[in-house]
Amino acid sequence: MKSQITGTWKLKSFESRSEDGDIFYPFGENPKGFLMYDISGYMSGMISRGDRSNLSVKNFNNMDESEKASLSDGFIGYSGKYEILDDKIIHHVEISFIPNWIGKPLDRFYQFENDDLVLTTSPERFNNKKFVHYIVWKKL
Repeated sequence: MKSQITGTWKLKSFESRSEDGDIFYPFGENPKGFLMYDISGYMSGMISRGDRSNLSVKNFNNMDESEKASLSDGFIGYSGKYEILDDKIIHHVEISFIPNWIGKPLDRFYQFENDDLVLTTSPERFNNKKFVHYIVWKKL
C-alpha cells in the first residue's frame, strides 16, 4: 500500500458534507493544494483557497496586523511522520499552521477511486451539525 500512497498529489476538491446532506467548501470551490508522502515515512500537505488576494506590500514585515491576520483565512498546512493502517493513514503532526495539532495524530480514512486518492475525516461538529471532510487528490 505504501507504494500506492508514496509520491506527490495535487488537490482536486475539498468539500464538507453534513449528515443531512448540506455541503460547504471550507477553501472555496476552487482550492489549491499539494500533499506529499515520501518513502521514509514523512508527509507534508498544504491547502489554500484558490482566490486569495495578493499582499498590499512586497515585504511581509511591512504588513499591518490586520493584513497579517487575513493570511490565515483559507490556508492550512502541516507536516510530520505518517503510518498506514488498514483503512486509514495517520498523520503524526510535527509542525503545523495550527499549533494545537502538533503532537496529535490526525486520522484520515483513505480509498482509491480510479487513480484518485480520497481522504475523509471522522465527523466534526461545525454550526451545530456534524460534517465529514472529503478531500480528493490526483497523483502527479
